[in-house]
Amino acid sequence: GPVSGGSPGSGEMRGVWVSYLDWNGWAKDEAGYKKAMDQTLDLCVQKGLNAVFLQVRPDGDAMYPSQYFPWSKFASGKQGKNPGYDPLAYAVQAAHQRGLQLHAWINPYRITGYLNRYSDLCASNPAIAWAKDGDSSNDRWVLCQNGEYYYNPAIPQVRQLIIDGVKEIVTNYEVDGIHFDDYFYPDTDKKIDAKQYAVYCADGGSLSLGDWRRSRVNDLIRAVYKAVKEENQSCTFGISPAAGIANDRDSLYADVETWATQKGYCDYLCPQVYFGFLNDTLPFMKTVKDWRD
Repeated sequence: GPVSGGSPGSGEMRGVWVSYLDWNGWAKDEAGYKKAMDQTLDLCVQKGLNAVFLQVRPDGDAMYPSQYFPWSKFASGKQGKNPGYDPLAYAVQAAHQRGLQLHAWINPYRITGYLNRYSDLCASNPAIAWAKDGDSSNDRWVLCQNGEYYYNPAIPQVRQLIIDGVKEIVTNYEVDGIHFDDYFYPDTDKKIDAKQYAVYCADGGSLSLGDWRRSRVNDLIRAVYKAVKEENQSCTFGISPAAGIANDRDSLYADVETWATQKGYCDYLCPQVYFGFLNDTLPFMKTVKDWRD
């Protein structure tokens, strides 16, 4: 039955994702936003939940004042526009008042996606700034795959941007955790990062293309975990990979086996096994067993 927030006696986490799709339907003024957030959090308490995973960066943007990423259109109505208040600060305060944990959910690489097109990006967005700065050295810091734009995880400066963005949240807000979802390396045509891989090989690198891509993602995951723990040991870092372990490894270059078996990568994995029991591609019980094993 319903609980008044906090952790259930069993110690289990009962969480829900509150996504940019929710933000998109909320009012953009401060009073309207606070009302929508209060209603959302009250419903979480009524349903017996104890944790909220709030999407604060869906597309290389921010639902809070950031020195690295522009304001999200889902917070203010237009990317780069300041809504005049701090939505994340209010969400953390309101969640904790109700005994709910508040985890900051980040999409680490995605720049465009559903409801956010390239034409929606503002001038201060790093992707736009790099594209228009006349400096050819950063032209591959953003990749386009199937019409969507992503930060390139092969680039050290890109990984540092994401790490700095995480540090900013953990430093400035009393969030209970940082949460990454399933978007890592875009599924590629084997040419999208050919130049970076060629440089790696010319320097004596011996990893295959797939292993090299996985190692770049692993570099980021380790660095994010380290950054979170250096700032706040009690803040968790978790990841929700796609349900298919082989797809994670081979198409998203997310080395989930390493994350699950070695220290220093994350505190938990919450694979997205949320489809029907009769799914033909990934049968529910087999998929759960594969992850457990």
